[in-house]
Amino acid sequence: MEDMIESLGQQNQELRGENQELKGEMIQIREQMNKLYELFTQKTTVNAISAQGTPTHPPRYAPQPYGMPYGGNANTEDQQEFQRQEQIKNSRGTKDDPRATVYYHLPQNPNMTVAPPPVSNEKLSSLEERVRAIEGTGSHGLDATNLCLLPDIILPADFKVPKFEKYKGSSYLRVHLAMYCRKMASFIHQDKILVHCFQDNLTGVVLSWYVNLESGHIKTWRDLAEAFIRQYKYNEDMALDRSRLQNMSKNESEGFKDYA
Repeated sequence: MEDMIESLGQQNQELRGENQELKGEMIQIREQMNKLYELFTQKTTVNAISAQGTPTHPPRYAPQPYGMPYGGNANTEDQQEFQRQEQIKNSRGTKDDPRATVYYHLPQNPNMTVAPPPVSNEKLSSLEERVRAIEGTGSHGLDATNLCLLPDIILPADFKVPKFEKYKGSSYLRVHLAMYCRKMASFIHQDKILVHCFQDNLTGVVLSWYVNLESGHIKTWRDLAEAFIRQYKYNEDMALDRSRLQNMSKNESEGFKDYA
């Protein structure tokens, strides 16, 4: 049984190592996405500035002579000659190639701002969620609310944690749950206190399992008890031997109230 516990602990360490590697890869991907986002933003800004500095005009547009008011007509010989040459060129192009098409491009609005697509922000948010999912609760931050399984618990002023028999992962888990609930009988209807104090009767690899639980999955005492049974189900079908019965018996230094 001890070899099995050591094997489970080693597997837990390997999973943590893999999570750290995946976390590093996700951080690199996030940095690359930030660089691409910055490059795209700079390119959009440059295009908007160039569009403002270089106005576009439709074909056959004649610039307004210097000093002539806007909308005025300057009937000069040069301008008339220019218009005749443009008409000859257009008529030749239409006769030579009946499929010729003239494209008119509307001038861009210099006040128009081009916003970057929201896809980049969505991708960054998705990557952050994946990093959180990979990290789980095995790599908590330093925020106290993230370190607690149930951060909004309120304990009574005179509350004292009872002395529990530590569960090491090798004893009969249903009996251990029953003993825990009996010692916490005064708070049997307060799920948050039951969940919070359950860590005090665990040790070793089992305590590490409790610390790695995700707060979003544990809301009630029943959620914790079911997760505990699923994790150590291999002990459920094992028969009670003499050593386990001795562990369940009352110690000489233990009072009946503490044992109950």
